[in-house]
Amino acid sequence: MFVLVEQVVNDKFLQLSAWQLSCGREPTGAPRRPTFTGAIVEWRGPAPFHFVAVPDELVGEVHYAAREASYGWGCVPVAASANGIDFATSLFPRDGGYMLPVKTAVRRAGGIGLGDTVAVRMRIFAGRGR
Repeated sequence: MFVLVEQVVNDKFLQLSAWQLSCGREPTGAPRRPTFTGAIVEWRGPAPFHFVAVPDELVGEVHYAAREASYGWGCVPVAASANGIDFATSLFPRDGGYMLPVKTAVRRAGGIGLGDTVAVRMRIFAGRGR
C-alpha cells in the first residue's frame, strides 16, 4: 500500500506515492489512497478533540511524505473521509504515530460518536496548491 501524496509542480497537478518521491520511479501497481478502520477516541486539551489513530503500518510512509507536506509542528495536511463524509484537516503527530482529527460537523453528519469504529480514506497534500 502506498500513501498518496498530491503535489502541484509547474502548475500541473500530480499524484505521487511516498515511494515514488523516494526513488523517482513508478511502483508496481498504482498508488492508492489508504483505507483503514479505527475507533474514535477523545484527546482532552483546552477543548475535547476526537481522532482516529493512523495504523502503524501506514506511519512510516506518512512520516516520509511529511518531509514534503508538513507545514509546521509535524502536522500533515490531508483530504479524508470518515464513513463516506469528506473533509480536509491535518494529521497531528503523537507518540511516534499520527492522529486524524474528525471534525464535529463530520461526526454529526455521519452519526459518529466516541468509541465508534469508522472507515477512513485519506490522501496527503504536498507543496503548493494545498
